[in-house]
Amino acid sequence: MLIIRLTNMNRNRALLIINCISVCLFFSFYSCKTTSVSQLTGVLETVKTICENPHKYLNKEVQLQGAFLGWSGNDCHFVPDFAHQIMRSDWVFSDIDSNCIYVTGGKPDFLDPLREEDIGKKIQLKAKLLKNNENKLYLEYISAYMSTINN
Repeated sequence: MLIIRLTNMNRNRALLIINCISVCLFFSFYSCKTTSVSQLTGVLETVKTICENPHKYLNKEVQLQGAFLGWSGNDCHFVPDFAHQIMRSDWVFSDIDSNCIYVTGGKPDFLDPLREEDIGKKIQLKAKLLKNNENKLYLEYISAYMSTINN
């Protein structure tokens, strides 16, 4: 009986360790996606500067200042060089000049396209500029931060 209790204790410890590792991996993956308070460092581009020289930014990370528009594209100027919505979950980003583009591959955890109060919130977006098989440019989401810079 003593041997069985020790075996059960070891199994419980092993399960506890596995659960702790799983939780740590889960939070380390998802917590890296977005943070709502910090600020990006580096040069903040505009959609216009990216369109003027797309080869300079292609397959690279870009940082933009603008607004989260969720699934609404009202009062937007969509740039012809950019792809239309790729996935149903894609959302609209408007830069400081009201040029709009779709962002695919995720969204800021602190913003919801269904919450009216989130539409128009100022953010700084970090994304990767890619090209689809129709040679249209699109942004793949990396992270976003609530903007601390006034537009």
